[in-house]
Amino acid sequence: MRMILELINLKHAPGPNYYALKTYLHEVPATAFFFLPAPLHSPVPTEMFNTSSTSLRVTWGEVPDAYHHGEVMGYRVFLEETAFPDIIVSSGTFPLDVNTTDLTGLKKFTSYTVRVRAYSFFGEGPDGVVTTLTDEDSERYCFD
Repeated sequence: MRMILELINLKHAPGPNYYALKTYLHEVPATAFFFLPAPLHSPVPTEMFNTSSTSLRVTWGEVPDAYHHGEVMGYRVFLEETAFPDIIVSSGTFPLDVNTTDLTGLKKFTSYTVRVRAYSFFGEGPDGVVTTLTDEDSERYCFD
């Protein structure tokens, strides 16, 4: 007896990243099982603050357990200037045990938006989104 398993990405499913597992017994489709989608929640909390006039620190928590839908494998972080949301300035992929990153070499006194999402075998979850400004350098004067 020969059994074939086929994993199918359902592009017209009611949401993103839905999959079906079809089993074939003697070349005849026998069954289809639907798996749950990728994580359905963003990491919480997602926070960002400036550490200098040209750098930001991003931290994020975990996806709530009820929204994992399988094993969360890690996180993806995307940084963009708020004024130009379609242009990614920086991005990175982090393992599950990392929950912070420093973004350096940025423009002074500029608004940035960061998006953090969890991912699993079945795809990526929704973004946790935060916006903040880098500092503005200023001259400091001492008066006696």
